[in-house]
Parts: sequence; C-alpha cells; structure tokens
Amino acid sequence: MTDPLLSLLGMARRAGKLAPGYDAVLQSIRRGKARAVFIASDISEKTAGNVCFCAQKAGVPLRRLACPMGELSAAIGIKTGIAALEDQGFARAALRRCEPYNAEETKEEPSL
Repeated sequence: MTDPLLSLLGMARRAGKLAPGYDAVLQSIRRGKARAVFIASDISEKTAGNVCFCAQKAGVPLRRLACPMGELSAAIGIKTGIAALEDQGFARAALRRCEPYNAEETKEEPSL
C-alpha cells in the first residue's frame, strides 16, 4: 500500500477514529461525529447516493477515493467500501489528499 491517503485511513482505524461500513458511517453522521466521509470507487450508486444525501444534509465533506473497495478494505483491515473519519486532524489531512466528490458526476457517469 503506497497511497498516503489509505495509510492515513489505516492509522485512523488503529487509533479508533474511523467508522467503517455503511451503518457505522450513517450513525456517525447522525450523531455529529463524522468529520469526513470516504467512499470507494466501485461502491454502488444507491449506497453512494444515500450517504451523499446524509452527508450533505449534515454538512460533512464527502470524497470518492481513486481506489476500489478491495484496496480500502486492505488498508483499514475490515471489508467495506465506505468509512467516516471522526477526528478533525485526521479529516483535515485526508481531505487535502483527494478531490471533492460531485454528486452530479454520479448521475452522468454511472461507471464511477
């Protein structure tokens, strides 16, 4: 694993500052703990749309990773395609390393 963003997510998981998985992410957003949400490149559009809606409603930044679910899972040590950082420092560092997620891209290009 050479991607610094994936390394950062793995470190956050070991520090207990990462909510991995769909249900954990939604719960983190609803409780106001999520500082940033990351989704794998091959996650389903329905899942991405649901999380995008909740994140936008709560004002939580959302980013689509350039890696598939398998790489994200390997980096954080749990099989998932979605994760939320619950620490402001980790979130700030991670957000600097990736491009903003645009919900309109999802509708135009379903292959994302």
